[in-house]
Amino acid sequence: MLPKWLLVLTLFAALAVMQAHALRAQWVRTATLDSPNPRVLILSKSGSTVFAGIDAFEESKTPLFRTTNNGDTWEAADIGLPVWSVNSVLPYGGKLFCEAYSGSGGGVYSSTDDGLTWSASDSILGLGPGEDYTIGIRNALLAYGGQLFVIGGWIGGHIYCSTDTGLTWNERDSGINNTLPFFEVDALTAIGDTLWASANSYSDDRYLFGYLFQSTDTGKTWRKALHSPGYPVFILDTAGKDIFAAQFLTQAESPACGFYRSSDRGTTWDSVPMPTIPSNLCVNGTSLFASGDEANYFTGPNVDSVFYSNDTGTTWTLVSSGLPQDPVTALFIANGYLFAGTHDSGVWKRPLSDFGISSVAQRPTGTTPGIQVYPNPFSQSTNITFSSQASGYADVSIVNLLGAEVAHLFSGEGGAGEHSFVWDCRGAWPCAPTDGMYECLVRMNGRVETLPVMLAR
Repeated sequence: MLPKWLLVLTLFAALAVMQAHALRAQWVRTATLDSPNPRVLILSKSGSTVFAGIDAFEESKTPLFRTTNNGDTWEAADIGLPVWSVNSVLPYGGKLFCEAYSGSGGGVYSSTDDGLTWSASDSILGLGPGEDYTIGIRNALLAYGGQLFVIGGWIGGHIYCSTDTGLTWNERDSGINNTLPFFEVDALTAIGDTLWASANSYSDDRYLFGYLFQSTDTGKTWRKALHSPGYPVFILDTAGKDIFAAQFLTQAESPACGFYRSSDRGTTWDSVPMPTIPSNLCVNGTSLFASGDEANYFTGPNVDSVFYSNDTGTTWTLVSSGLPQDPVTALFIANGYLFAGTHDSGVWKRPLSDFGISSVAQRPTGTTPGIQVYPNPFSQSTNITFSSQASGYADVSIVNLLGAEVAHLFSGEGGAGEHSFVWDCRGAWPCAPTDGMYECLVRMNGRVETLPVMLAR
């Protein structure tokens, strides 16, 4: 057996070799996108198929491409999409959804053949003609807790939710739309039982307020978590319990801006040290990839655009070697590669192994149980809901912080869809637990999800 000091030395040497290799490695351009204006808005995937949403500017051009061989070839994926640009692509409920825009309308479209053909519904968001679309809001679709959310309306604006796989929609932004004048919702994401939305208020082309909002009841109500007078705020992504947001100051006042991280659900925010402020963030466990693009019009274009962090944003390394001098407008991880979309130069890729990443971390999506507890904290009883798109054995229990079970709510076969249970704590001790913090555990289809629950009488 090797001495301990030699094992440590060998480990550090291996890490140094991997880092040196990552710095030397270069990006490779994928096949050409057959579009005269190949500005890539978003990159996404369904299974092993990768999609590139394009800002094509004209309805006669192709707004969406797909590849089944990691970019060796691309094919048009826009049959039934009479749109200019595709802002979001998301698999959910056995379908593929996209959110798109054109000069005459747009909205949410669905596909049942992995993006080869699409069906449209002009009134899918319940709005009038010409109003049910989004302009410039990338990644406007979110699957969470067995429900599908979309940012829709003129220049963003509203949040809509569907509980029946996109057949009907209901507005879910109470607390945002009655708080901000002339508001637009710019991004939507989730951590645990909390939905997050960034929304900004503007007038006469000037931002009045920037806000981050939280919802713990799947968007039925929202509360302000961060207020930034005069400066817009944009949520970028989440990594574990961390949420990342960028703030840009208006060009007339200052070119300064900020990149921030919160590890306590938005109570406090720390500045993330980085050479640039990103407008794109791609997360794989503790590994982060970030880029700035021409969308940062407050600070100007940034062509030194792709940075890598292997410690959740504490330190960063520039990894743009081989990329053209062209702003990176989208980042996405799929099939063992990091893909980068650009403004004028198509899609590029690099193996994740260049960065010492051997696997793609699984992130919560609409296919996981998606636990929700409401109210939380609670004083007497609380409703526990989880959703799954596939049937299987399920077990729902409550444990204390030592891991001891204090309540067992369900064991048995669970079908696809939403399941609800009530944890009733109105009995007297020892029949009821004492006040304090607990965890709800849902086990289903080989996956385990937990969510903190607080009893406070």
